[in-house]
Amino acid sequence: MEQKQVIFVNMRSDPEAEFREESASRLAEGSREQEIVETALRSLGESTGLHGTFSRRSKPGRGDGVLTLSRDETRRPFAVEVKSSIRRVHIPALLETLGSLGQPAVLLTRHVTAPLADELARHGINFVDTAGNAHIAHEGWFIFVKGRSAPGEHAPTTLGASVWKVAYALLRDPHLRTAPIRRLAERAGVSPGGASIAIRALHDRGWVRNLGRERVVVRQEALWRAWEMGWIDRLAARLLVTRAVAPSHASVQDWRRWWTASPHPEVLVGGELGAQLLGTGIVAETATLHVERWDASMLARLRLVPATGGPFTVRQVFGDLAGDPDAPGVAHPMLVRADLLTILDERLDESRETLARRIESQLPDAP
Repeated sequence: MEQKQVIFVNMRSDPEAEFREESASRLAEGSREQEIVETALRSLGESTGLHGTFSRRSKPGRGDGVLTLSRDETRRPFAVEVKSSIRRVHIPALLETLGSLGQPAVLLTRHVTAPLADELARHGINFVDTAGNAHIAHEGWFIFVKGRSAPGEHAPTTLGASVWKVAYALLRDPHLRTAPIRRLAERAGVSPGGASIAIRALHDRGWVRNLGRERVVVRQEALWRAWEMGWIDRLAARLLVTRAVAPSHASVQDWRRWWTASPHPEVLVGGELGAQLLGTGIVAETATLHVERWDASMLARLRLVPATGGPFTVRQVFGDLAGDPDAPGVAHPMLVRADLLTILDERLDESRETLARRIESQLPDAP
């Protein structure tokens, strides 16, 4: 979707107009999902002979609906997750999401390349795309189609980094819902113009209801889950400063013991080491450091040396909401978990789930 800057003045409140606008934006989002579902199932029938019927969940819940696949007299139900686009870096988040649906699940998406199809199949992820590529392995069924070219239509434009910075700020601090746009921009680490465009984009996707002087996060968990994908797609790479090693320390744990004795307030620990410090039970082999500035002086103070593939990942802090108020020196659980979602490693599964439960309980106005 092309993003345009719109400048408007809200002269008066019109609840009926606001309701129509919100309904239209949700309908547009639903139409995109429905188009993926319909095209994927039609292509699946053409490529495999399987017939599929999809029903959307009547009540909010995990997953976007239920898909019943049938062949001859055999019918099998699957929970469905619809994603407009998928890349290899999404696999940890996909495994967690599909595994939480409580029944065999299938991913519906626009296109899966042949190498990605192999990777998804290796991790046991069932999928169907709009080109007819598919992997279904369940109760005696084994279907694997790959290499079919992507359809001609274009996927929606990816939301920019500023959108996800603003989304993070709104999720972290409910007081920002009524703050002036300049205050929101300052805390999110974006320009006022970028914050205005971000609010409009979030409103258009149905995550936030923009009432001019008030922004209501109407789909909190959906926005948080979308933010995690935005981190994987946009923020993680945008904020990357360097990879590094600590030559004077034998391991990340050795470095942790030194850092704990002399912490630096301008550095927040995230990633695996952050998860360890938050008490998730993991013994970290890597660490992410979120820094306000990065220069030769900071490099020396942290006893690090830039090195490709090193166990330390250094990222630039954005805004002023990166820290965990309950754990000084540690990044907020949202950032720690987002870091873990960029690492494809089964030993992190329990830590990711522990952090997810903690984040859900801390979302603004969460029950």
